[in-house]
Amino acid sequence: MPKRTLIVSNRLPVTLTQREDDRWEAAPSSGGLVSALEPVLKRCGGVWIGWPGTTECPREAAEHALAAVANGYRCKPVMLSPEEVQGFYCGFSNEIIWPLFHDLFTSCNFDPEYWAIYRRVNRKFAAVVAQEYREGDYVWVHDYHLMGLARELQRLEVGARTGFFLHIPFPPLEMFLKLPWRFEILRSLLAFDALGFQTARDQHNFLACAQAMFDVRIEGSGPMMRLRLRDDVLETWCEPAVTPDALPKVGETRAPVVQLRGESRFGEGRTQNPPAVSPAHYGMVVPMPRNSFDDASFGRQARTVHVGAFPIGIDYEAIATMAARDDVRAKAAVLRADLSHTQIILGVDRLDYTKGLINKLEAFRNALRRYPDLHQKVTLVQHVVPSRSDIPEYRRLRQELEQRVGEINGEFTASGWVPVHYMYHSLELEDLVAYYLAADIALVTSLKDGMNLVAKEYCAAQIKENGVLILSEFAGAAAQLQCGALLINPHDIAGMADCIHQAVHMPFAERQRRMQRLRRVVRTEDVYCWANAFLGTVATHEAPRLGRREDFRPHVGH
Repeated sequence: MPKRTLIVSNRLPVTLTQREDDRWEAAPSSGGLVSALEPVLKRCGGVWIGWPGTTECPREAAEHALAAVANGYRCKPVMLSPEEVQGFYCGFSNEIIWPLFHDLFTSCNFDPEYWAIYRRVNRKFAAVVAQEYREGDYVWVHDYHLMGLARELQRLEVGARTGFFLHIPFPPLEMFLKLPWRFEILRSLLAFDALGFQTARDQHNFLACAQAMFDVRIEGSGPMMRLRLRDDVLETWCEPAVTPDALPKVGETRAPVVQLRGESRFGEGRTQNPPAVSPAHYGMVVPMPRNSFDDASFGRQARTVHVGAFPIGIDYEAIATMAARDDVRAKAAVLRADLSHTQIILGVDRLDYTKGLINKLEAFRNALRRYPDLHQKVTLVQHVVPSRSDIPEYRRLRQELEQRVGEINGEFTASGWVPVHYMYHSLELEDLVAYYLAADIALVTSLKDGMNLVAKEYCAAQIKENGVLILSEFAGAAAQLQCGALLINPHDIAGMADCIHQAVHMPFAERQRRMQRLRRVVRTEDVYCWANAFLGTVATHEAPRLGRREDFRPHVGH
């Protein structure tokens, strides 16, 4: 294990706000990344480097406010200008990478200025890491905002060992090739010593891209694989010989050929054939044949990147302990009393088009139309956490959500019963756990999700072990939680409605049996297991011992 860990992410686990007396103070931030990483850093110590959530606070005031936070670790701010926040966070990260990596190409805005700002901000983060770095530290970088950080550290001649974990899905080759800066992004990722992905599907998507676009060799199999490449690959200028439209169609076996060009010690215009990849491979394990060149062709400049699948967990004990507290149970009892005589179906989602919120509402409407026995027997409690309000598409999504809620309530409301309770605000963790505890059913309808920690938190909070989890098969968590969840296709509105009806009428014994299985998985494969697996792999280069279902296939048909 490393002596000290530097965690680097877009946001710090706290946000700076200005008080009425003009002093700045730090308040805890929300989000899956914070809930996953903070317990790890509290336990092992180190430094968390990131943006403090404001462009108005002077650096000195920011560092003073952060010094007052007693978390068991230090927070180091990276100060950004409004232009940088707009171009780096709102622009490149969330108008290009986020939709593209979630297979929503039509939502991308490929503004070249975004790319320039993204690179500039990654350099700024690297400069702060260089200031904090001590010999022996391990730099653990998180998520799609900072994919260029390792290359920037190399340019600053910081000799740190680096790891990167991607919390969102990695797209298949035919989608990744649509990115104008695909070679620069992939070269930047290959500059890390270790790369972690949420699922085996994401791991193999990345390896397929690397093998298709660069002269590399892939070794090993399973949760930990090795990607061998020459150092000069990271500096080679590459030009694709194919376009996304030229990729093989479903059922075809021919592979795209990507031509490498430029001044490199392995020749001008060298070509290689990557593995056959087509849309049919999505969600499946992509075969990884050996490349044709031998070990001698690498020479002494060969380097190895370890590429693994590490499904992220939650702090199970913290959630379960909170759910057992008297004050939290009292809050849950009040929630149940307010919605007496109905089963509570709970949705907790950040405002995002990848969460399938419209699909969820339409499935609930469909269930009420087709199953009159649900009337006045179920209530959908939907919490939407505000997010990315600066992006027009998110504002439009909120408007559409509120319109659909109004339509459903207008159609079905009866005396003493409003079918959808919709709330648009953040929740404190205690209140969130109270809702988990009160809910009979949790409904997760992600169109595509790296993991989805709400599903795991719901299971941890179910101390009575009688709740039902309905989970999208396109959430990364489905691979681990298929043992007890009801899996749904969020694009199948009628199928989701049937599943809601099934969950409402599920016998108590089956509810308990399913939830006990789910809680066992979530307890065993928690956030500490995830962190130890990643950091332990860094130290030993051995495969993590996690109980993943890597051959997970969504259930198709009935």
